[in-house]
Amino acid sequence: MKSIAIVTRANEATNWGGDLKALYTIRDGLNDIGYQAITTPNINVACDSDFVFVSNTCLDLSKYHAPLKSSGKPFGLIAFHEDYKLYQGMSGWYPTYIRELINNNKLDSLKKPEYRTGGSASAGNRQLIESCDLVVLNSEHELGTMKRDYPKARGEVVYWTPGFADEWTDINTSSFCEKYNLTPGEYMLQVGRLETRKNTIGTILATQDMTMPLVLIGNKGGQGWYLDIVTECLRRRKGPTIIISDYIQSQTSERITVHNTQQQFGGKLPTELLKSAFTDAALNVHPAFYELPGYTYLEAAAVGTPSVGGEWCSIGEYGLGDLVKMCCSYDVDSIRQAIDFQLSNQPTTKPQDVPFLSRTKTDVAKDLIKLL
Repeated sequence: MKSIAIVTRANEATNWGGDLKALYTIRDGLNDIGYQAITTPNINVACDSDFVFVSNTCLDLSKYHAPLKSSGKPFGLIAFHEDYKLYQGMSGWYPTYIRELINNNKLDSLKKPEYRTGGSASAGNRQLIESCDLVVLNSEHELGTMKRDYPKARGEVVYWTPGFADEWTDINTSSFCEKYNLTPGEYMLQVGRLETRKNTIGTILATQDMTMPLVLIGNKGGQGWYLDIVTECLRRRKGPTIIISDYIQSQTSERITVHNTQQQFGGKLPTELLKSAFTDAALNVHPAFYELPGYTYLEAAAVGTPSVGGEWCSIGEYGLGDLVKMCCSYDVDSIRQAIDFQLSNQPTTKPQDVPFLSRTKTDVAKDLIKLL
């Protein structure tokens, strides 16, 4: 086996996400160790390779089964397999609950709501998943979910690199603070698409009485309506908020400033500015309902910046110690307590103490090849 193809989602050109970073990292690592690896959204192109990986159980994978079988090539899955049963009921309902409180002028009475279950794995993907020669998961947590949902899946764990931090070794920190008129060490940061799973409104509501600036770096997600709730919640923040986005038009209003990266850079925020944003932040706040594992926690940790994370995320397996403090994503008080704790306590864990932060694309590629 010499050539390996990885099938990406059809909208990769217009909808950036951590899944693409992971797939590109695997591709580049495989090429570095002597394989001919490509990424492509075209299953027919992929089937020309010796081994084919499809990706992402959030999508309809059933359409790939027939061409893969007819090609006669061995194939696998890079899963990104989310526990819908655990988190989707809450993440989908919570914004509606918040909007109802806002509409009825009852947001001041917000308390931790009762947990709601909901969601399930796709039955339509079962045949393909259980036919795969290998299913790749990025944590034991994810492997457990896969085995629960698809007991016949041939799952193995391969841990990821620390996201964009694997590109930062030779990059000097550039001046994010100068560009956006911020003071190093005096702002909170959340990076991620503006959508329910990332729980942007949880961060906003937990910090609404704080004067410390909040920076939201958020590319376009698949839920345009969510921005309306984000905007409504932001109007309640005492402190300033800066939004850096590839799809919201640049504008300035009372305490809210938006910078459009398409206008500024012709695309997403450059990697060197992302590093600077993490380096100079007082805290990375990301109380997501679900992440596997959550690149932003690793990227923040790589430069020594502490984080607040959602307790359902699998980042706990990556050995960050007190660089990350977990919270209940649908409990604003829990999020705020974690924020206050991290802002008041210097982490004792140093980046050099965390083996996962030194993983490279070739490490990931070698681990993957051992399983093929």
